[in-house]
Amino acid sequence: MKKTAADHFSDISLRLLRPIGFLWMRYDMQKKITTTVDFRRKDPFLLVANHTYQFDVVQIALPFRVTPAIISQESLLSTMGLRWLLQHVGRVIPKSKGASDVRTIRHLLTYVKKGYPVMVMPEGDSTYFGHTGEVEPATAKLIKKLELDVVVAKVKGGYLSKPRWAKHARRNRYAEIHYDTLFSKGDVRRLSVEQIEHILVAALAHDDYEWQRHAKHVYQGERMAEGFENVIYRCPECGAYHAFAVQDDAIVCTACDTHGVMNAYGFIEGFSCETLRQFDEAQRIHDDELRQQTFQSEASLQFIDHDKRERTKAVRVQVAYQHHALHIKHKSVETVPVAQMVHPVLTMRRNLTFEYQNKVYLIKLDSYAMSFLRAVQTKY
Repeated sequence: MKKTAADHFSDISLRLLRPIGFLWMRYDMQKKITTTVDFRRKDPFLLVANHTYQFDVVQIALPFRVTPAIISQESLLSTMGLRWLLQHVGRVIPKSKGASDVRTIRHLLTYVKKGYPVMVMPEGDSTYFGHTGEVEPATAKLIKKLELDVVVAKVKGGYLSKPRWAKHARRNRYAEIHYDTLFSKGDVRRLSVEQIEHILVAALAHDDYEWQRHAKHVYQGERMAEGFENVIYRCPECGAYHAFAVQDDAIVCTACDTHGVMNAYGFIEGFSCETLRQFDEAQRIHDDELRQQTFQSEASLQFIDHDKRERTKAVRVQVAYQHHALHIKHKSVETVPVAQMVHPVLTMRRNLTFEYQNKVYLIKLDSYAMSFLRAVQTKY
């Protein structure tokens, strides 16, 4: 398939922007790159990676001479300022997060036929707790269908450098990225979908906290614990919900008066749990209990029109969860039953998005983002 004028415009634009990208990524994070693959290759291939922070896709794709087409969340295309850049310069393939999307696969195949590599983050979401999440089963089927070489990028240190939940940036950010060929075309033809999935899951598996026990990299910054209370909702010591008071590096459960502190290595001292993953594993088994709680947050509300790539002006609202429903208060109160929500997910750091009665809601929560997510669905 021949490239269009739009493809050539994108090629030229990305070539001109490449030096700026290298400068940006050098400022963004110190990194150590090792590879067994040729970054100058021109033939199509599939690039997969573990998703450690929100914009690691740029860091991972940048070394390749031919920039891959990248699958990204559809809501980004409704953001003013980003829309034109992503549509006309970046090779971004939109996908509805939390949903299978035939359009996405069709666009991806079109890029491959034009000779471009493509990039997929099989988790579909950057990690909140430092370890590789569930790999979407459809990825193995996609690999089988494409019959391309598969290159894997393993990122270590990215999460602790830029925790998704954190309100404030770390200094001395550092990550290690290793590239390797996971499957050749011949491997893809020979292996079953189940075998491909098993190998893929093993290759992407990573826990930043376990890596850090050996790396012992020091992350500098002020107020490193702030944001913790947005994703950890149950105290592992006393079982209280939404009782954390966080300031600077300090974490206190106001119910049982347990005091903790986040140290320069990203671990928490003073609680029985020392990593965000351990805190989440301790709270996740009580999600049925969470759904019996009542909690609320200030927020801003927008509606997204994916067809027009637009979103409405944000308005301030109050959002409460109670009795298996969201109650959104503005000039009046709108009640959204959990059972009627379609694909509720968190995007960015604290944006709850879902579809209800043919409208796409984007609620940017001030507090308790993970509580709201867990209360309205069971996948994430």
